[in-house]
Amino acid sequence: MGVENLSLIEQLANVGIEIYRMKRWQGENEKYFEASFKRALDLLFKIIELNKNSGYGTLKELTRLKTLLIDAYLGGKEHNTKIEDLLKYFNYFINQVRR
Repeated sequence: MGVENLSLIEQLANVGIEIYRMKRWQGENEKYFEASFKRALDLLFKIIELNKNSGYGTLKELTRLKTLLIDAYLGGKEHNTKIEDLLKYFNYFINQVRR
């Protein structure tokens, strides 16, 4: 099943799972860390494209998430974003899907 068949909450939960994988491999296996980042970023690009007509607020939040994900991957150099910060945000979506 592709991400296009999922609700926005389910889509964001999938991004959150990849961010958990980033956290798992951070500082331990750079190849896996980068692969998780790329999957999360690819998912966000797809989600942005799928939701481009959902309204300004949704699109703004999704593009901001993309910016913060990239910042966390690069070590928080521009916005001081940490992977842990992103996990706090995405936990909501993961928990909603698990219900």
